[in-house]
Amino acid sequence: MINIEINEFTLDNGLKVVMCKNSRSPLCMVTMGFKVGSKNEKDGEHGIAHLIEHLMFSGSEHVPAGEFDVLLADRGGDSNAYTSYDITNFQIIIPSNSLEFAMWLDSDRYISFGFTDESIAIQKDVVIEEKLQHIDNSPYGTVEEESSKRLFTDEGYRNTVIGFEKDIRNVTPEILKNFYNKYYNASNAVLTIVGDIEYDKTVKLVEKYYGDMPRGSRSEYDFKDNEITEEIVFDKKDNVNLSGRFMYYKLPRPGTREFYAATVLSGILTSGESSKLFKELVIDKKLCNEIESFVIGLEYKGIFSIEAYINKGVDEKLAYKAIDVVMEDIRNGNITDEDVESIKNKLQLGTFFALQTNWNTADRLSKYKIIFDDATRINTEPDRIAEVKKSDVIRFAANYLKPEQRVALNYFPNEK
Repeated sequence: MINIEINEFTLDNGLKVVMCKNSRSPLCMVTMGFKVGSKNEKDGEHGIAHLIEHLMFSGSEHVPAGEFDVLLADRGGDSNAYTSYDITNFQIIIPSNSLEFAMWLDSDRYISFGFTDESIAIQKDVVIEEKLQHIDNSPYGTVEEESSKRLFTDEGYRNTVIGFEKDIRNVTPEILKNFYNKYYNASNAVLTIVGDIEYDKTVKLVEKYYGDMPRGSRSEYDFKDNEITEEIVFDKKDNVNLSGRFMYYKLPRPGTREFYAATVLSGILTSGESSKLFKELVIDKKLCNEIESFVIGLEYKGIFSIEAYINKGVDEKLAYKAIDVVMEDIRNGNITDEDVESIKNKLQLGTFFALQTNWNTADRLSKYKIIFDDATRINTEPDRIAEVKKSDVIRFAANYLKPEQRVALNYFPNEK
């Protein structure tokens, strides 16, 4: 068990606050997380959560456009943000002697809708260029879009976080304002502060700077999705050098026993040169240049993915078959207790190392509080991994990783 000290309270406006004192370095991490992401968007408005993320750095009532990061950098600080299907998170790291300034700067952008027509137009262009660069014109860049719309029947998870160019171009200030007022309020947010702080002083600063955030309601979502009972295959020629095989399976949501078993199995398959898929396809048979597996946690579902990049001159069907043979072997129970224990140790060690930084600690506390309403899960995650047994891994593979339960995307070079 990890023993991270957690101190929590809630403001009168509904803002939940999680604090953690860590005085090993004179730094503080301030994270504001909202329970909103691309799954909350309506048809015709896909991409606006990510657009709003950009706009939150484009000026506010007391901060001119373009000055947010300049003011922060002048005091030795830095910022970041991200939007996912379920969460939008804004992050600031700052020397502890400038914590009050960071809280003023951060809170000012949440108090009222401050987006101008000019800032909206600028950020629309930025987001569309980002989409063109990283998705539309990037090798394998469309994998998320092509997989999501086949993997899910639920509308929120069928569409990519970055959205569609047409929707982004056509979104109006009124639509943005309505979306902002609905979701970016104190009742739908968690403020997390980690670092060299004094609790009593920090509580007063939170009340001073965040107490005027508008109250609202916590977002609700009616998740509806169908299971896959027949393999869905999609072939695509693209501007790529190597053929790619991308397989996706749905599994229970984060926090379930199956999700932790999936995390362990992912390591068994592709973590290190002795892992099952890597050794078989990359080292021994030289069918693939690279092969990786991932477990992705959404609020209502998990995704297990396998991505293989096939060597030139190799018959892709041989590689597909080799992957399936390894997966069938797993489903039949051909792993050892040593396989499981080795990966569990790696995962636990990785968690301990990650939590040495205020950045990762704040991010995880924020996610656990937003999704589970339980920041203390940060201390028990290693225990949940430790509880996974070989039988759990085999049962998970047998129940959720059958060929008829997956989406398979096959990408080929244009010249093939």
